[in-house]
Amino acid sequence: MKAKYFVLSIVILFFFTNNSINAQDSTKKLQGKLHKVIKEKVKEKLKLDDSTSEKFNKMYDEYQIETRELNKTRIKLYKYIESNLNSDDISTKLDELLNNETKIQKTHEKYIENLKTIFTSKQLATLLVFSQKVKKLLRNEIGKRKNLK
Repeated sequence: MKAKYFVLSIVILFFFTNNSINAQDSTKKLQGKLHKVIKEKVKEKLKLDDSTSEKFNKMYDEYQIETRELNKTRIKLYKYIESNLNSDDISTKLDELLNNETKIQKTHEKYIENLKTIFTSKQLATLLVFSQKVKKLLRNEIGKRKNLK
C-alpha cells in the first residue's frame, strides 16, 4: 500500500515542481498522468475487470471535467467578491456563488449515483476512502510546496 502512495507522491511531486516555459501545457500533461495513475490504482484496488474499469474511467473523466469548470467559477466568484466587497452587485455575486456551490454538490451526488450502477457497496466505500486519502495527500504536497517558496 505504501508503494501505491509512493508512486502517487512521485507523480504529485513532479506535478508541483514544474517550472517550464510551457507550464500550462506541462501541468495538463501531469494532471493527465496523475489521473491515469489514480484510475490504474482504482482498477487494482477494486479488482475491476476491463469493462467495469472502462465504465469507471468514463464516469471519472466526466466528473473531473464538470467539477474543474465549477471550481474555476468558484474561484472567480470568490476573487470578485473579495476585491469588490462594497460593490452594488455583491448580493448577486453571493447568490451566484451559492448557486455554484449547489451545482458542485449535485454534480458529486450524480457521480456517486452513477458509480452505484457499476460498483458494489463495498467497492464504492473503498473508492470513497481511497479518494479522501488521495485528496489529503495532494493537500499535504501542496502545503509542502507552498512552504518551500
